[in-house]
Amino acid sequence: MIRSAKKRSWARFLRPIGTILSLALLVWLMACQDWSLVLVYLNRLPWSLLLAALMFYGVGQVLNALRWYILLRAQSVPIRFVDTLKIVLVGAFASNFLPSTIGGDVIRLVNIQPYTRNEGLSLASLILDRLVNMVAFVTVLPISFLTIPLQHISLPDLAFGLAIPGMDKLKLLLRRIFKQFLDAYHLWANQPATVFLAFVVSWFSIFVIFLGSWSLLTGLGVQVTLWQVMGVTALTYFVTLLPISINGIGLREFMITTLYVLLGAGVEQATMMALISRFLMMAVTLPGAVWLGEMSRMVEKAGAKISAPNGE
Repeated sequence: MIRSAKKRSWARFLRPIGTILSLALLVWLMACQDWSLVLVYLNRLPWSLLLAALMFYGVGQVLNALRWYILLRAQSVPIRFVDTLKIVLVGAFASNFLPSTIGGDVIRLVNIQPYTRNEGLSLASLILDRLVNMVAFVTVLPISFLTIPLQHISLPDLAFGLAIPGMDKLKLLLRRIFKQFLDAYHLWANQPATVFLAFVVSWFSIFVIFLGSWSLLTGLGVQVTLWQVMGVTALTYFVTLLPISINGIGLREFMITTLYVLLGAGVEQATMMALISRFLMMAVTLPGAVWLGEMSRMVEKAGAKISAPNGE
């Protein structure tokens, strides 16, 4: 018990410290930029490619909602797709603009309750939804090692970026998630086709993210292939799963900058890619702010009905 409490206490300090260090490194990278060159690249970035990237990122959110909707409807949850989309965007908005990725999942869990009326099913659907998405990224991860010359990264460069001390934590996290997956999957065990369909949708949801990032890189004049973009995005995704930075702030930008420089991009180009993509991915979740109040009122109303005697 004491050891567990100490671990939780250490984890509470690790993320803020990791976030501060990540941001400090990001500030250092930005301070090293040739800002006159940055402005040249930004001026050359076509609006059409910027809007294309925004559209691809937005489609990714819609497909995320569709994946969850498929899993929910397979359990006869009476929810419309548009309501699923609202909940997903509200959760994504909270994850992006509130200091916790868990916060977004909690909001999704609370908002799905009025539809499922089953806490176990609600939690299981969230866990399975996240894990199906993770499996989609796992299928892309081998591309990372085939397209990125990781052997050219020196240990000092990786020491912070890959957060080697956090790898043990990632292993424990994945082990716990796998156990939760087994607990969650049993509800869908007799519907493998549904889970496979959710995986296919999930794969397309990350593929459009690859396309959006490729559009931005093309606009910034970075000569990379789509395969390389897929490799960088997958590797960055798994690194930011490490519980050492809040929302991967700073860590994600550092990884993107480092990896694209390895692939031949200029430091200024890679840094702009990291910052602009972060901004666009946050922008597509802004509709969640509009629906946040609506979701809160719906949950309060549902809670009042549940707590009332005889449902009155």
